[in-house]
Amino acid sequence: MVSRAIQNAFSKGFIGVHEDDTLSGCISLFKEKMPPVLVVLDSEGKYAGVISGRSADFDTRPDSECSPFYYQFS
Repeated sequence: MVSRAIQNAFSKGFIGVHEDDTLSGCISLFKEKMPPVLVVLDSEGKYAGVISGRSADFDTRPDSECSPFYYQFS
């Protein structure tokens, strides 16, 4: 087992979506950007959860857009 500090293993940035974005738009993001997860934020910009590519249904529909953003912690 490798012993490393958490500070050397985590990322301060993430690709986020809003909880009212569409699933098909998020699927498009997984296909284009290939992130391990998308961070889901509520209407107040607070953490609501994550969605992984594995949990998404990859049967995309042409009716949607996802408004992604990249957030970098200071």
